[in-house]
Amino acid sequence: MEFAPSQPSHLLAPGHRLDRYELLSPIARGGMATVWVAQLLGKHGFKRLFAVKTILPEFSVDKRFRTMFLDEARIAARVSHPNVAQIIELGEQENLLYIVMEYVDGCSVSKLRRAVETGRQRLPLPVALRFVLDACAGLHAAIQNAVRAFMDRAAQADDITLVVLEYRPG
Repeated sequence: MEFAPSQPSHLLAPGHRLDRYELLSPIARGGMATVWVAQLLGKHGFKRLFAVKTILPEFSVDKRFRTMFLDEARIAARVSHPNVAQIIELGEQENLLYIVMEYVDGCSVSKLRRAVETGRQRLPLPVALRFVLDACAGLHAAIQNAVRAFMDRAAQADDITLVVLEYRPG
């Protein structure tokens, strides 16, 4: 008999609890998930902020999306790099999958870019280069782990397609 989860009976909102985590505020939404700032509610009043990524409720019963979400958690958990948020745990409550990650307080590059453009200023080159270098280092670590995870699944040569990208300065 194949697993067929039922639709979660709730919509997430600030104050909702997923196990020990209280959702405080959504900070990002993508095609398949929402990322929340959440607070771990521990014993003796202990509290700590985390990022909690929740699969969108409309995809929580779709086997393909559940598989993609679970694969993302497994692959991301293998990445250990200072420029990549660490995966803390994978959870599920009422058929709603969630990933708990290290919370990194700050603004996104897109928000920084908009602020610089609005002020008609330029980001100092050393600062821009540091962002790019750090992002590349984190992406490199993530890609290495994703490739390793892909190869662990014993991919056949016929399953691999090479894409060549050409860079033309200017």
